This record gives sequence, structure tokens and C-alpha cells, in this order.
Amino acid sequence: MEPVTAPQSLVVAATPPETRARGHFRGQGLLLWCSIAAAVICAIGWYRAVRVHENNQAILWPLNAVIQPDRETRLIVSDGNTMLRLLGDKELTLDQYLASNFRTSLVPTHLPPNISRLVDYISDSQLTSFADLVVASSIAKVAGRSGHPIQIYSARNLNLRELDDGNYIFIGGPTSDPWVGLFTGKLNFEVVEDGVGGKMYFRNRRPLPGEQATYEGLPRTGSAGEEYATISLLPSSTGRGNILILQGLRQEGTEALGEFLQNSADHAQLEKALNIHEGSSTPVYFEALVHARVVAGAPLSISVVATRTIQP
Repeated sequence: MEPVTAPQSLVVAATPPETRARGHFRGQGLLLWCSIAAAVICAIGWYRAVRVHENNQAILWPLNAVIQPDRETRLIVSDGNTMLRLLGDKELTLDQYLASNFRTSLVPTHLPPNISRLVDYISDSQLTSFADLVVASSIAKVAGRSGHPIQIYSARNLNLRELDDGNYIFIGGPTSDPWVGLFTGKLNFEVVEDGVGGKMYFRNRRPLPGEQATYEGLPRTGSAGEEYATISLLPSSTGRGNILILQGLRQEGTEALGEFLQNSADHAQLEKALNIHEGSSTPVYFEALVHARVVAGAPLSISVVATRTIQP
């Protein structure tokens, strides 16, 4: 008689006890490592969230109105080509500046060869002022720490249609950055140049009690004395961004604004002058006239002289 053999599908191989134990420990080890990995990922996410929050908190107002995570920020520095107006003794409007022949329209037709070479060099170069570079560098560092870098452009490379979207920071007044002329009608403090290359001052269009009708700054760049500048924050015409204008009568005034925007005490001074309460979430559009005492070309003792709120 042949022995009875169990069907193959019913045969179960016995697993040695030590093999089952090793498999059990491997499963526990894998579970442990997965838990550790998940904890590390969560910790990294939490750390990044905290850092982003801290960095965003580090941006003082009004810079945080133009450096934002959901909008591109473009910083526009002045154009050295505007200096050519001194050769032809001509004022320069934005319409003239945007014309393709604006350089030749400012320069006299007959110039000595050495002056002509200098004009060509200025025309072909992307020149700006040292004060603009100082302010742009300071703002770029603040934006970089926040994780929202800005793009820096010369005024000559800006297109009018681009102003419809995004945040913009303009450095310089209308004589060095004609784009600022677009917003002059919305501001109370207007930059006035007494003849091409002449003395410069701010005209107070609607003086309030205790204010002066005009505020005259330094006679020239590099001198010592009293200097004035303005900080202006406005909404864009489309409402899809904000505009920050930093303009000094001379380079020292513009440079003073760069220091003013980074100093927490000056920040508190500006909020107090505008009667902004701590914790207020309502954006405030404004312009502020700032005074600086200048010694050896460096701005000192910066203070707010007058302010205006701007209705959006």
C-alpha cells in the first residue's frame, strides 16, 4: 500500500522560533526609524515656519508694505543720464525722458571733443548716485533676510505698463528719477529746483499751523548744514501694489532715509507722528517730511518735521 501524501497546498513549513524573533525585531526597528524620520521632518517644517515668521516680523513698517511674499518688489534707482540736462541748461520732464532722443535733445550740438567723449560715456553707462546704492543695498539686505528678494532696476529700464502690478520703491527726486513726477500731484511736499542746477527746496503746498511754506536743504552735495527729504507711501493706480518714494533734495537727504527706515526708534517716531497705534492692521498711506543735520557729507540727528495721510 502506498503512503498517503498530503496535498501540496496544505503543506505549511514550520518557521524556527529564532527566525520569527528576528523578523519581529526588524519590524520594530523599521517602525522606530520611520517614527524618527517623521519627527525630524516635522521639526524641520516647524523650524522653517518659525524662521519665516521671525523674518517677516523683522521688516519694519513702511518697508513691509512694499516687501511682501505675494507680490514682486522692484527697486528703481536714479539714472545718471539726467545729469546731461546741466549741459543744455534744460529741464527734463517724464515725457521727454521717455522719448527715444532724450539724450540728444539735452546736449548742445557743438561740443569740444573731450566733452563729447564724456557725454558718450555717461549716455552708454548705467550710472547712479552713491546714496542710491547705499539705500538700495540696505533695503536689499532686509528683503533678503525675509526670504523675499527684490529686483533692482535703473529708471531708464522701467516701462510704464509695468507699474500696474507689484510693489515699487523709487529712490531719488524728479530731477534724477523722472518717474517720481507721476506721483507729484498726489503729494503735499513738492521738490522745486530754482533753475537747472540751482538751489533746491520742498514747497509746502498747504501749510498747517506751525509749518513753513518752504524747506530749503543743502546748497550742494558734499556740504554741511540742514537737509530735507520725504518718505511717501501710496497705493498703485490699479490697487495691485504699493509705491514707496524716497527722495532727498541732495544725496545726503536720500541717504538719511535709508538709515531712518532701518532704525526702530525712527520707526516709532514716524508712527507717533502719524498717530498710528500699536497693533493697528489698517494700512496707512502717507508722506513725511524728514530733517537731517549733515556733517562731512554724513546725515545725523534725523527727525520728522511734518506728515500728511493720503487717502487711497
